[in-house]
Amino acid sequence: MCCCKPATATAMSAAALAQANLYVARALVRRADASPPTAVADLAAAEEHAAVAARLNPYDASAPTVLAVVAQRRNAGSDTVRARLVNAVRLAPTDTTARLNLAVLDVSLGRKDAALQTIEEAKRVQRVQRRPEPVEQQQLENEIRSAR
Repeated sequence: MCCCKPATATAMSAAALAQANLYVARALVRRADASPPTAVADLAAAEEHAAVAARLNPYDASAPTVLAVVAQRRNAGSDTVRARLVNAVRLAPTDTTARLNLAVLDVSLGRKDAALQTIEEAKRVQRVQRRPEPVEQQQLENEIRSAR
């Protein structure tokens, strides 16, 4: 169970408050993964913190990404998880982490063509930003192509 309530202090800026809530939400997701006895309560609290962050900073892709992870861990259904990841990509087209999570989900749903398209989009973003391609992304792409 979470030891704190979502931060709402008026002295903090909305963006800083959103980041504080996301920090707690991510920590709760990690704790849920490590401690199954408290997982249900931890995930509920993580969802609450991430939802507060999304309300405080609706243009940040981090909150929908965390909400997608929580939804997946809570078995909310692939449509809910996918909608949250698509929203994260829409909010931050240059966020390759959200794109990679979307590609992983699409592979698990048997949507290999959609996953490959998402990976190609991530590669374009990485080239424009002159960032290296994550190893996980290349591994996922190789697995999809070899399974075709």
